[in-house]
Amino acid sequence: MMCCSPFSSGSRVVFLGQVDCALSLVRLGKEREIPGLESLCDDLVTMETLVYEASCELSLTLRDLQRLSSIHKLRLLMKNSIAERYVKDAFQWLVPFLHRCEGQTAGAAVALLREYLVGLAQQDLTLALVVFRQSKPDCQQKLISDPDQLMSVALECIYSCERDNQLSLCYDILECLPQRGYGPETDITASLHDLVDRLEKHLRFSPSPPLATGRPPFTVLSRAAYRCSKRGPPQWGSVSFVA
Repeated sequence: MMCCSPFSSGSRVVFLGQVDCALSLVRLGKEREIPGLESLCDDLVTMETLVYEASCELSLTLRDLQRLSSIHKLRLLMKNSIAERYVKDAFQWLVPFLHRCEGQTAGAAVALLREYLVGLAQQDLTLALVVFRQSKPDCQQKLISDPDQLMSVALECIYSCERDNQLSLCYDILECLPQRGYGPETDITASLHDLVDRLEKHLRFSPSPPLATGRPPFTVLSRAAYRCSKRGPPQWGSVSFVA
């Protein structure tokens, strides 16, 4: 137990220029089966990505990173990514990060991706649309492969958008969703398709996204749908990522 100290306390005061050395040190400790290093190793991998790949600000230290919530870490990773390279960056940075979070807490990947996309969508649907286009049924490498999850998150993103000039993006997102009869169906699939149909009808006669015109947010509609299906609150299940 005494040999744990150099790995845990020593590595937790790492600054940017020492990330690679600290990561090597912690991985050596894991190889020697020193317990309690998994979370620290994950944070160092995230730190390495931020420093050497994602062009994060140089003032960030490991201690700063460890104080952040998982959603804030995810937002930092994708902060400097633009639409033109967003898919590449998502597969390179976002997906591995979600895998690490899932390894620590079951179900974290789906919840984090949902929170991240809905947060983006509140002010602008552009980047969320990029993710949905990379999740279309005919797409070989999908960021979101579960049809129910795709419809659920897409609907919530549209209903969360607070801008009144993104109607075309709403239509583009709906075009990314699977049609009835595609893939395996669960006890909530039909309810989700009904919600999609309801939204399409609303958009057809509305000049702006639903939330901007006072329509109820998707969370209200989803609770009713899930209650009717007798499944209780939404079960996001597991999401399949392409690493």
